Amino acid sequence: MDLNRQEKQLVRLFRDCTKEQRILILDAVNEMVLAQKVPPLDDPKATLSGYQDNVLPFKKKA
Repeated sequence: MDLNRQEKQLVRLFRDCTKEQRILILDAVNEMVLAQKVPPLDDPKATLSGYQDNVLPFKKKA
């Protein structure tokens, strides 16, 4: 897996965290993912209907 410079830095910082800090970070990321209503990748039946609630519609040019 190729990581850019910022991603490598985040991985290093994450590795330096305590177990409790890692749990808090992962919980926060999980909450952000749930807030975005992203369908789970491991669910083959997942469709995008119902997951578009927070997407702003594009205005069509007339």
